Amino acid sequence: MMPSKILSPADVQHYGECVCFNLRWISRLVTKFYERRLGGTGMRFTQTPILARLAAGPAKMADLSDWLAMERTALLRTLQPLLDDGYVSRSPAARGRGWELSVTSAGRRRLAELQPEWEAVQEEVVAAFGGAKWRDFMAAMEVAAERLARN
Repeated sequence: MMPSKILSPADVQHYGECVCFNLRWISRLVTKFYERRLGGTGMRFTQTPILARLAAGPAKMADLSDWLAMERTALLRTLQPLLDDGYVSRSPAARGRGWELSVTSAGRRRLAELQPEWEAVQEEVVAAFGGAKWRDFMAAMEVAAERLARN
């Protein structure tokens, strides 16, 4: 067994530049910000993109899981309150296995109610990043996501 190497300050600094660490760090901060601002709505902010996606059309559970890059069990935990509240319905998929999810009329109304508050929070976060910098970052993330998904 090789002896452990003692990390130097330069090594520690190098880990502080870790892409994964920094993306998770800012993600946690942004999550807390959204939750503080949208906390009184009775919905978790992670549920609004799901409602919005389903408002565009039904989706298979597997496709939604892939779109969110989320494990299906975690997605089901996020979806369950939406199903319980009648905002989302599920039925056996027409083709293949699994479930097809749809937004209900109650879900569409709820999404419309949340829209103004979500847009205000979104504007604040984009402003914190800087509008043009945010658009550049989004473009870079899309390229990186495509590359990483292939590997």
